[in-house]
Amino acid sequence: MKKLLLTMLILSLLIATLAPIGVGAFADEVEATLAERSFTPNGRNYTLESIPQQRGDYTKSKAPVGVRLEKMYFGSSGIPVVVDLYTDSNSFGDLGFWIGDTANLNDKQLATRNKLVEFFDWVDATINAIDAVANTQYNGEGNLPHSDINKFNQATQGTKLPIDYHTYMMLTIGREMYELTNHAFNPAIYRLVDLWGFSSRVYSHFYFGLPYDRPVTVEEFFGDTGYPLPDPKYVTAFSNPSFTDFSQSAVTLTEENGNYFVTKNVAPVVVDGVSYEQWLDLGGVAKGYVVDLIKQELARLGHTRYCVDAGRSSQSYGYARDGANWQMLHINAFDEWESIIGNPLVAFEVPNRAVSTSGQYVRRYTTNGVEYAHIIDGMRGAPAQTGIKSIAITIPDDDGSNYWACKADCLSTAMTVLGRDGIVDFCNSNFFAQNDIEIFVMHEAIDGSK
Repeated sequence: MKKLLLTMLILSLLIATLAPIGVGAFADEVEATLAERSFTPNGRNYTLESIPQQRGDYTKSKAPVGVRLEKMYFGSSGIPVVVDLYTDSNSFGDLGFWIGDTANLNDKQLATRNKLVEFFDWVDATINAIDAVANTQYNGEGNLPHSDINKFNQATQGTKLPIDYHTYMMLTIGREMYELTNHAFNPAIYRLVDLWGFSSRVYSHFYFGLPYDRPVTVEEFFGDTGYPLPDPKYVTAFSNPSFTDFSQSAVTLTEENGNYFVTKNVAPVVVDGVSYEQWLDLGGVAKGYVVDLIKQELARLGHTRYCVDAGRSSQSYGYARDGANWQMLHINAFDEWESIIGNPLVAFEVPNRAVSTSGQYVRRYTTNGVEYAHIIDGMRGAPAQTGIKSIAITIPDDDGSNYWACKADCLSTAMTVLGRDGIVDFCNSNFFAQNDIEIFVMHEAIDGSK
């Protein structure tokens, strides 16, 4: 009996001794709650999240390293925009606190959070403003957006329209890239994009109502049937060089006393008695332009540790959180399964660089055993079939004022159209050399070699 009592006493002392250690160790591993990890400012429609030191590691014993905004923008296209900010003493300061943990934040952390909210309010409003002027999307019922670009598309020859400054800038950058790439990048081929089924009207909403449409079901479109090929008469009409002309004489951009205008000078084409106006699309410009605007604001604030991503195809990288260089992973576009699950084939170091990736393995369908993807060759009037499966372009970034993210987007599209030989010519050009542009290409030849 005495032995039993002694044993119980020893165990109770041992438990009493170990209890603080055990509870303390457990407390160190307590996971921050969702409410502590995230914060939705009053009246806003976005949420900020603390970035853990490692993916999935939300233990309170390890302070986070930054703050993230991730939200879907650009209407029904559902393009994710991600802005990651990391601790930088030059601007927001220490971001190593759980942003939603209101009860435990000190005055300095609350002030920092208020500064972050002010910045992300600007980001959210800016992206929505760009979408508002560039949107070409139907809402699923055939209703048209009241954007600058849609107003141009519905206008007739000779119409002069007032436009927003951002519309003017995106069209100006598009014009520069149109001329640089010998028309391989061309915002004026949206009729062809629509004809082949890659506009939001068809690809996202399956809204059919124009004479050249070929109505199919979703199952047929993405199944073995694919989308029926367009009548050649429409391909010929919509690819006429005078109809796809994006020069200054065709689409005239002017600035008058601080106001901006675009004039449509291109005549419509007529097929079977129906008139079709030239359509523009800024889909190849807007995402990169948004990235550049955010980069400009970060430069103004003096923030150097960040990553901005729009649509997972247009990025701008500052310094990484630990001072090392960012690495961009590029997936294996040659392998169907690998492209779906996103396994990387190669990694690039991209410190302070703008990056654009373009792949023919997304937004596509297969008809009669032939694959058709979303990048259109306006000179052929058909989807580009140059064997270019994927491209990554990186350009040294500045304060965003040269719009390199936007231009990289245009270039990745143009290089897909130009094909292997055209890419080689560009790689050997003064433009690539003078701007330290690097390009990684996955090409599949007719014989299947990669």
